[in-house]
Amino acid sequence: MAEPGVYQKHIAAASYAFLMLVVGVPVWWKTTEVYRAYVPYSDIANLETLSVLQKANVLLITTDAEDSHLRGPIFQKTLSQSNMYDISLASRVPHHSENEIVENAVDISEIDEKIGSRLMKDNPGSVAFLEVPSKLFTEIPHIVVGNHRTVYYSAYVPSEDLAAVAVDTILGEPLMNSMYRSLSTAATH
Repeated sequence: MAEPGVYQKHIAAASYAFLMLVVGVPVWWKTTEVYRAYVPYSDIANLETLSVLQKANVLLITTDAEDSHLRGPIFQKTLSQSNMYDISLASRVPHHSENEIVENAVDISEIDEKIGSRLMKDNPGSVAFLEVPSKLFTEIPHIVVGNHRTVYYSAYVPSEDLAAVAVDTILGEPLMNSMYRSLSTAATH
């Protein structure tokens, strides 16, 4: 006959094996499975045809209200030809304090420090174009990009050139287009 307690040892071993199979294996199975999220492949494929336009705000400040009414539509027409940006244009004449700073300035860096630093402070991502006297420019063309998302120009600069500076230099549309093309061709290979 078997020793006493051998039967209990067999029962304990069988119970342990039973618990491992009934509780341990399902817990192990559940805790080690990989989560597979739903992937909307059709929505992803439709992203290629989605038109994505970046918003950009441009503020045009001219010394004369009449000049603003002449420059504004030409500037807007040129800006509307952008295929990467949705550019909105606002125009105004300088405030009295801005006029005083421009009239008394020795150079454009002084205007940039006093006006440019606060002009677009509350409008992140926006660009301002400020007309200043031509005597402040040392080189032609009379366009200078300031340190604070502000471009300074004289009355002699055509509106088309200002818009080209906005789209090409400040917003960098040609660079964005070439990057988009290179990413598109890389995705097809």
